[in-house]
Amino acid sequence: MLMQRITSGIPGFDKIVGGGIPEGYMVLVSGGCGAGKTVFGMQFLCSHDEGGIYVSFGEEPDQLREISKGFGWHTDKMEKSKKFRFLRYDPFRIEDIFEIVENNIKETQARRIVIDSISSLGVHSDNVSELRRTLFQLDNLMKKNKCTTILVSEITEPGKISKFGIEEFVCDGVVVLENTLAGTKYKRRMHIMKMRGSEHSLYAHEYVITHNGMKVM
Repeated sequence: MLMQRITSGIPGFDKIVGGGIPEGYMVLVSGGCGAGKTVFGMQFLCSHDEGGIYVSFGEEPDQLREISKGFGWHTDKMEKSKKFRFLRYDPFRIEDIFEIVENNIKETQARRIVIDSISSLGVHSDNVSELRRTLFQLDNLMKKNKCTTILVSEITEPGKISKFGIEEFVCDGVVVLENTLAGTKYKRRMHIMKMRGSEHSLYAHEYVITHNGMKVM
């Protein structure tokens, strides 16, 4: 049976992951400051007419709406259609987040979810085992509701590809975004570290962020 895939909405990206993101996958998108993690997530949600939910543990919905407008993604219209929502949630009140997210999925019929970010989600606990359990719960919830999920993570230490060092083992796919200084100019590169069941690219791919969003070269 062929794996069903969905378009990411990011020009050039689907080609390097084997034809799109496998439906129902939870994909970790990690990177440092200025790498474009939020842009990746917003473009994934806004480039289609399916239902979508952006769960934020940091930025306020109004900030995200303004970021989206800068790329020509008018989320206000999408929100009025009742198929798109921003959810801002306090990471220190994690107990009922799964129920809230699931209720919103059912109300919007969402099939695409962005969680921004796992770094904030993990601040309520220093216990790695508990965080791993939380991630498995999240993954099971998304798969049960047939949602494809982008899980955002900050990279704060050189050589790491996630905040806590366990996310990459739980997620079905791992995309690492780099924004490094090359001479006198910053260069952005993308690595597909993992995409289960896919013949994905093993190379580093340059990408740009323009007024139209992200594009993989």
